[in-house]
Amino acid sequence: MCEKCVEIHLQKILESSRRSFFKAGKVLLELPTASLCDRLSFVQRRRYKRLFVYPAPTAKSSTKFTILVRILRLIVDNFCVGKKATVRDIFYQDVNLFRTQKSVVAAIDQICRTLHVPRRLLGIIPSPNGLIAGDLTVVFSSGAVVEIDRINSPHIIPVGSQVFHISVKKQPKFILVIEKEAVFSHLCKELPEALLVTGRGFPDHYTRLFLKALVDAMPSVPVYGLVDADVHGILIMKTYSLGSDTMVEEQLPIPQLQYLGVSLMDYEQGVVNSTWRDKKLAMSTLKKAWIKHDKYTKWRVELQRGLFFGKKAEMNVLDAKHLQALARYVRLKVKPMELKPESKIPHKV
Repeated sequence: MCEKCVEIHLQKILESSRRSFFKAGKVLLELPTASLCDRLSFVQRRRYKRLFVYPAPTAKSSTKFTILVRILRLIVDNFCVGKKATVRDIFYQDVNLFRTQKSVVAAIDQICRTLHVPRRLLGIIPSPNGLIAGDLTVVFSSGAVVEIDRINSPHIIPVGSQVFHISVKKQPKFILVIEKEAVFSHLCKELPEALLVTGRGFPDHYTRLFLKALVDAMPSVPVYGLVDADVHGILIMKTYSLGSDTMVEEQLPIPQLQYLGVSLMDYEQGVVNSTWRDKKLAMSTLKKAWIKHDKYTKWRVELQRGLFFGKKAEMNVLDAKHLQALARYVRLKVKPMELKPESKIPHKV
């Protein structure tokens, strides 16, 4: 479905709601519920619909209805003038109604699931969040060219139309995806031979989209993930490798991503006690079907090890001296993985 088709469909929804008011004295809006849509095929979605009615029996339902219609109107208006907007832009169009950005996100996700389209086809783009360090040139399908150089790194990952071409001045030895921004900033100086990327925690859609384009452009270059030795680090790896469970965007999996570390067994710095919430989330994650696959044995073992010891290792608690040791740790881990991905490092940092 193209943007023009989406625009026409949204206009029909709004027009149908307007006609219902003149016929029945009530505004009717038919949208599938988000949880229901996840379990239905596209054809079935047309039959299973939730009817939003205004005036509604409760104030909460009336507010939800008003938010949906308001966002539909804003999206259609943006289509008419050819404007793109972030969730934040939409939120500030009517702060008194939306109250929080969370309500805007929920309504947008509802619309995305109704039309079975990603946010970008609604003209909604994310705010720039991810960072990259390296020497490369990015050409977008719109014709825009972005130059990224290591001297002025880090750079915010460019947000634009679809990436058309990526070229590098010198091919990096490996691509390193890092969980923490503080660690990323330090390793920019310590690992000049690598191309570094961070999503500053859980990555947004454009960070994953750009990373996938990067990996596809350099298929011979290995890509590794450097995350905390805890359940959140494993779930961040999962988001990059398999896609997100919650996003309505394209999944954008990067199956080439290899788990580099850190590991409790060979990384003694930054070890702290796990919280009750960490343990609960780890046990829940171990029940997921995806982590039982042989490919993710190392991830599963790391979670089990953390539960057994009641510990986790966090990179952000390190001082400058230990961050230099972290760069050595990365090189030690990468070297045998280039020969044999499952090799273990006996050295402790």
